[in-house]
Amino acid sequence: MAELDFSTANGKALALRKGIVADVKTADMANGEGVRTTIFVSGCLFRCANCFNQKLQNFSYGFSNAESVKKGEHVEGKFPRYYDDTLEDEIIESLKPSYIAGLTLLGGEPFMNTNITVQLAERVRKGFGDTKTIWSWTGYEWEELQEMLTTDFPLAKQQAKLLSLIDVLVDGRYVDSIRQQDLKDNPDGIHFRGSSNQRIIDVQKSLSTGKIVELNYLYENEKIVPRDRDFKKM
Repeated sequence: MAELDFSTANGKALALRKGIVADVKTADMANGEGVRTTIFVSGCLFRCANCFNQKLQNFSYGFSNAESVKKGEHVEGKFPRYYDDTLEDEIIESLKPSYIAGLTLLGGEPFMNTNITVQLAERVRKGFGDTKTIWSWTGYEWEELQEMLTTDFPLAKQQAKLLSLIDVLVDGRYVDSIRQQDLKDNPDGIHFRGSSNQRIIDVQKSLSTGKIVELNYLYENEKIVPRDRDFKKM
C-alpha cells in the first residue's frame, strides 16, 4: 500500500466526507473494554487490503442519491443515515445506563470524519465527564498524527481536538500479511487489533508525557510486532 501524504489526506477527506453514519451498535462488547455504544462512520482513504469494513471506505456508502436522502426519501432502513441532532440524542441516550462503559468510534476513518466524531465526543464529555471512556480506531500511526498536528491543515486542528477528548486509540494501518501470521501465532485471535502492528495507546498519558504509553495489559500473551518496518507502505 502506498503511503498517504498528509496534505492529500486532509484535502481529499474534507472534500469527500458527507457526514454519513454507516451503523450504530449498542451493547457492543467487541470494540473496547466493557459494554459500549459503537458508531461506524463512512469514508476512509487508507484503503487497507482486505479491510474488515471495506464497504465503509466509501464516503457515500449506502446512498446512491444523497439529495433524496436529504429530502427524507431514503426508507431502506435506519442506517446508513446522515448524522444529525436526532441521531446524536439517540447515541447519548444509549450511553446513560450505568453498565455502558463508553463510546467507541470506528469506520471508515474517525480521524477523517471529524465533522461527526468531534461533535459527538464533545457531547459525551459534556454529558458524562470522565465517567464514560471514549475509544477510537484509526489508520493513522500516532507519529503521523503528531506530525500532522504541527501543520495548519484544517483537518489537523479537528484531529487535535478529537485526540484531546478520547481515552484510548488503536493506531495504524491494518496489514493483512501480519494478520495472517497473527492467526498462526494466536489461533484464538488478538484483542482489539486488526493486525498486531497496531498499538493500543493511552491517549491522555501519551499527550502529557510526550511519548507513547501503551496499555500493555490488553495484549495479554499476544505477540508484539517490532517497530522496525514502515507499516505505512505495506
